[in-house]
Amino acid sequence: KSSQQRELPPALRKPLPISASAEKKTYLGEIKAKWDQIWDASPRRHRFREIDPNFPFNRFRKMQNQLTRA
Repeated sequence: KSSQQRELPPALRKPLPISASAEKKTYLGEIKAKWDQIWDASPRRHRFREIDPNFPFNRFRKMQNQLTRA
């Protein structure tokens, strides 16, 4: 059971700020969805599928992001 808003101290009556990591995750998801739409409509997509059906190399990118420059 939570307290009524009017019973809380003034500093706690405001809504919580949005988490930066949650905001970033949402934004990156929106960008990826937009890219997917653009790529699906692209004539290059169909030609590239004939060359390599595994594009956009998601597994490679995940492995690459874990590497260090050392």
